[in-house]
Amino acid sequence: MLTTNMNKSAINLLGVLSFTPLLAVIYLMIGPFLFDGGANILPFLIVAWLTWIGVLLLFVIFLAQSSDFLVHQKLIWIAVLVCAGIISIPVFWWMFFKSADRSCDMK
Repeated sequence: MLTTNMNKSAINLLGVLSFTPLLAVIYLMIGPFLFDGGANILPFLIVAWLTWIGVLLLFVIFLAQSSDFLVHQKLIWIAVLVCAGIISIPVFWWMFFKSADRSCDMK
C-alpha cells in the first residue's frame, strides 16, 4: 500500500502539496485587497494547478489500489475528490495519510 511505503517526510510533503491549490485560490481572493502594485503570480498558479492534478491522480490511484475501502466508498471518494477537489484533497490527506502516519508513530 502507498502509505506503508512512504516515510514521514514524504507524507508531510504530500500534505504541503495538497494545500498548495487551496492557498492559491485564497491568495486570488484576498490578494487584490492586500497589495497595490500586484505581483506576477502566474508561475505560482501554474504550479498550483499542476500540483492539484498530480495529487488528485495520486489519490485516485491510491483509492483504486487500496483494499481498505469498499467499492461504493471508493466511488464516493473519487466523486468528491473530482467535484470538490481543492477543498476535499487536504481533507483526504489528513484523514488517510496523516492519520496513518500518526498510528504508525504510536506503535
